[in-house]
Amino acid sequence: MKIYHNTPLEQQVNRDIGLLVAAVRQQHKVSLHQLSHAIGVKMRYLDNLECGRVHKFPNWFFLAKILAYFHKKIRIELVDD
Repeated sequence: MKIYHNTPLEQQVNRDIGLLVAAVRQQHKVSLHQLSHAIGVKMRYLDNLECGRVHKFPNWFFLAKILAYFHKKIRIELVDD
């Protein structure tokens, strides 16, 4: 089985995650600098994530750190096109 990377679906998921991270960060009035320092990730990576400029899915450990910082959970829902 061939695994395809950076498909349109993957790009959309990356953009959606980035927008959600940006929204929750802004709601909590946390700067990129504060969040990057708190979770140990480069600020540039967070900025790229929020702007949808990541080319591969963020790993679950990284997402778990963001979720824990904001006391959030993630829910995946399948919807029709």
